[in-house]
Amino acid sequence: MDLNLRNLTRASLPSTLPEKTSTGKEGALRLCLSRVTQNDPGFSVLDLSSVPLDMPENATTLFYALAWNTHVKELRLDGTGMGEAGLRLLADILCKNELTQEPAAHLEALYLSGIDIGADAISEFAWALHLVSGLRTLVLSRNPIKCPGAEYLGNWLSLDSCLTELDLARCKIADRGACALVCSLGRNATLTRLDLSGNCLGERAAQAFARALTTGRCGALRELNLEFNYLGDAGGIALAEALRCNCQLRQLRLGGCNLSDSAAQALAEAVCLNQSLCLLDLSLNRIGSAGIQALGKAREVRSGDCTIHGLDQQYV
Repeated sequence: MDLNLRNLTRASLPSTLPEKTSTGKEGALRLCLSRVTQNDPGFSVLDLSSVPLDMPENATTLFYALAWNTHVKELRLDGTGMGEAGLRLLADILCKNELTQEPAAHLEALYLSGIDIGADAISEFAWALHLVSGLRTLVLSRNPIKCPGAEYLGNWLSLDSCLTELDLARCKIADRGACALVCSLGRNATLTRLDLSGNCLGERAAQAFARALTTGRCGALRELNLEFNYLGDAGGIALAEALRCNCQLRQLRLGGCNLSDSAAQALAEAVCLNQSLCLLDLSLNRIGSAGIQALGKAREVRSGDCTIHGLDQQYV
C-alpha cells in the first residue's frame, strides 16, 4: 500500500471505485466514498466495516477521499484488514487535512477493531492522536497491541482532554500495560468508559485499579469493564475494598474473572455501602450459594437501584 497523500490534488481524487471490489458491497461502497469525496456536509457517518482495505484499490480510494473531507464525524473501519500501513496513512490524514491544512478536528469517533495492527503502529498513531482535538470515542479492540501499545496510549491519555470512551478489549494487554493506563487516568479528566475485557490481566492490574479508585486518581471514570480476565478472588476483594469508599464508579463488569464466594461476599458488602454503583456484573464466575445469597441481600438493601448480574449461577 504505497500512497503519498502529501502529493494529492483535488483533481486526482477518483470519483468511483475500480471495478474489482468486494461482491455485494460494491454499489454501497461506491456511493459512500463518492459522497465523502464530494465533502457532502450531510454525510457524517462512514461505515466500511469488513470492507477489504488490504486490497490496494479500495484503500487508495478511501484514503484519498478522507484526505479532502471535513464532515465525516464517525469513521468505522472494523475488520477491514488495513493493517499497519493503512493505520499510518490514517495518521497522516489525522495530522493534516488537505482542505484546511490543519489536524482533523471534525472526527469524533473512530472504530478500528480487528484491523491487524500491533504496538509499533500504535506508537506513531498515538502521536497523531495528540493533534486531534475532537475525538470522543476510540475502539481498538481485537488488535494485539500488547503492553507496549497500552503504554503508548497511556502517554497520550495523560495529555488528552477530549476522549470519553476507550475500548481495548482482547488486545493481549497484560498487567504492565493495564498499570500504565491506570497511571494515565490520574492525569485525565475526560475518560468515562474503559473496556479492558478479554486481556491477560491478573491480580496486579486489579489492585492498581483498586488503588486508583480508593484514592480518587481515576479521573472521570464511570464505567470499567474487566470481564474475562484472571483477577481471581484476591483481585475481586481488592476492588470490593475500593468500592467501599469510591462514590464515582457507576458500572463495574467482572464477568468470567474466576471469582468465588469470598470475592462475591466482599463485593456484596461493598454494594451495601456504595450508593453510587448502579451495575455490577458477576456472570460466569464460580460463585456458590453463600456468595449468591450475600449478593441477593445486597440487592435488597439497595432497594433494586443496583443491578447485579450473576445471581442465577449454580456453582456450589
